[in-house]
Amino acid sequence: MNAPTPPGDDCVVAGHLVVVPEPLERDASLPPVPVLLTVSDCLADRLPHEGAWFGSRAEALAACAELPCPAETRVLALLVPASAAPRLAAEVRAAQVEDDQVLADNLTAPQPLAAGAAPAGWEVLGYDLGLLHSWLCNDLYRDAVTELAVAAGERGLLRERAEAEAVAAWANARTDTKPVTWFAAAVVEWSDRVGRPTTEPPPPADRDRRRPWWRRATGR
Repeated sequence: MNAPTPPGDDCVVAGHLVVVPEPLERDASLPPVPVLLTVSDCLADRLPHEGAWFGSRAEALAACAELPCPAETRVLALLVPASAAPRLAAEVRAAQVEDDQVLADNLTAPQPLAAGAAPAGWEVLGYDLGLLHSWLCNDLYRDAVTELAVAAGERGLLRERAEAEAVAAWANARTDTKPVTWFAAAVVEWSDRVGRPTTEPPPPADRDRRRPWWRRATGR
């Protein structure tokens, strides 16, 4: 299986987050993978709370140091092509969401990526008043497979930057998605353990989060 293409020198680190990937129940609108790795607020559970962004990997690790974390918990970093960074930073600042200001700060004053990061793949995202939507939570997957002949990898991410940029341009030309500007972004990860090991999932933040994410995303 081909490895994902690395981000490239023209990408900037937008932010870091701690994600607990959830098992994926079969759904024709999503890639046929057992576990989906994503940074989308619609499709991922985050620690220590929803919407938490960090300026560095060290900050993310410190925030979760005393939390019970399932073994699959990962620190991820989101890298954005420099050409998309100014617009995304402006959208984040305009939304005035406190936790997201980390994104705007990093996008305008890029920070180095900590050593040991491995490319996980490419995602197509759009920022919407404090939320990061994914092309996968906008019913675009099946159409993209048919019309663009793209293929998601074993965790639902695209392997090639060119594929992600093609999907972003195609999604921006449509009128049936969220009213956002779609952009390609690279996801990288570290393999070291996060927090204190546990086999139990993190507690739900509220009643809605008791449902699996795939039901929350589809309204089921």
